[in-house]
Amino acid sequence: MTDKKINIGEAVNAGWRIATKNWLFFVGVLFVILLINWGEGFIMSMVTSKKQVVADIMVFVLDVAFYAVNILIALGIIKIALNFLKNNTAKFSDLFSQSNLILKSFVVGLLIALFTVLPILIPLGLFGITMLFPLSIAINITRVVLGVLGIVGVFFSVYFALRFMYSQYFLIDKNSGIIDSLKLSSEATRGVKWQLIGFGFVSLGIVILGFIALLVGLFVAIPVAILANAAIYLQLTGQSVSAATAPMAMKTPEMPSGPTA
Repeated sequence: MTDKKINIGEAVNAGWRIATKNWLFFVGVLFVILLINWGEGFIMSMVTSKKQVVADIMVFVLDVAFYAVNILIALGIIKIALNFLKNNTAKFSDLFSQSNLILKSFVVGLLIALFTVLPILIPLGLFGITMLFPLSIAINITRVVLGVLGIVGVFFSVYFALRFMYSQYFLIDKNSGIIDSLKLSSEATRGVKWQLIGFGFVSLGIVILGFIALLVGLFVAIPVAILANAAIYLQLTGQSVSAATAPMAMKTPEMPSGPTA
């Protein structure tokens, strides 16, 4: 058992304060991200009109380039969130400031993907192989076992996703190595995975409310969810939120610790 807790109310409060105070900044960031995504689709459509061999080569190169840009932006968003929460300020250039971490981030993401995908992919692949054999009692039993393992694999996938969910934060905040980032995230989330699931539902609710508000609300809801997630990271690593963005002096509900995970 552990007495570690996360204060979801405090995290959302901090996210709301920053997002509403700097709403124009976040609108600009989201607009740039949408513009890049639109530009990617437009360029790809132009390239595919070329000759097949040339188009295939160009598509591959552009896929790699845009994938790197998406990683850069994802890292930049985390950097912006941490800067706002820790220093009460951030710059637009922070969105593109983590280019030195692109490769490390890619490897970390790849390792996390292996941990989260393999528990499902292996039983599913073996189940597909059984379809090549004639139907028999042994094959039926094997399929049932693989089906059960696939269901169990889903829980393992969720477990590993929660365990390593802050690895990218450690890359940025602590400049940790690839393996160390996974280890640090694993330690930070030890015993609070049920609470993180609760936070996930809260974040989903915030985004849904933003969607309901004629989509315009997403320009506030998405930054709130991102900032709240970064605030949870700061809580788990024992770091304080900037006094200017800290919640007012009132008690906020804490998620029960639940069973240790």
